[in-house]
Amino acid sequence: MKAKGYHVYYLSNFSHKAETECAEALNFLPEMEGGILSYKDQLIKPEPEIYQLLLKRYGLKADESVFLDDTLVNVKAAEEQGIHGIHFLTKEQAEEELRKLGVDC
Repeated sequence: MKAKGYHVYYLSNFSHKAETECAEALNFLPEMEGGILSYKDQLIKPEPEIYQLLLKRYGLKADESVFLDDTLVNVKAAEEQGIHGIHFLTKEQAEEELRKLGVDC
């Protein structure tokens, strides 16, 4: 996605303990342009404030953003903030839904 000019951020409910003990699960973070690990900002999905913080911190517009998550309640919470949401089930399904939004993936 970055190679095609899209900005890519993370929004994770990882705890400090999980970050420490499962560091290999976060090996993708250096590839991202930024994001939020919930424990660092004392917010957690699906609280509305965590989505608003991501938008504000990186100067993002909700209606130009897409949030993908494997937990439906988190997707619904993002949508309530005006962000396009995709409930991630499979890579193929997510790519199809992105294309429906006009995203070149």
